[in-house]
Amino acid sequence: MLDGTFVSIRKLNNGGIILETRTQKTAAVIRERKNEFITKLGERAIVKDRTVSILIEFVPLIFNTERMEDIAIGENDSRLPVGSIISARWIKPESRKREGQKVAHLIVRVLEQKQRIKYYETEW
Repeated sequence: MLDGTFVSIRKLNNGGIILETRTQKTAAVIRERKNEFITKLGERAIVKDRTVSILIEFVPLIFNTERMEDIAIGENDSRLPVGSIISARWIKPESRKREGQKVAHLIVRVLEQKQRIKYYETEW
């Protein structure tokens, strides 16, 4: 099932730990069998994909951050795998945009290739 190796195990200030897998195959297996993995670690375990925030400048305002079609076009134009973009948001709120403005800057959260497993030890 797994190659049994992790690159690192890190304890966070909030009491959680991060396990980083050595291979993408191991990360994929954990992702596919997430519920089984969480059961083994305990109910407070959360399997999360690591994301990276990227600033994209001068994006036409016709881009709709809520429309999946626009996100898919952005992935395709950027040569990213389908489903790589987790979220997109404008840096400035709509209310702060100038009248007649055609472009703005966007922050996009994209999946990183490494898999992260977070386990919270703290009591709720």
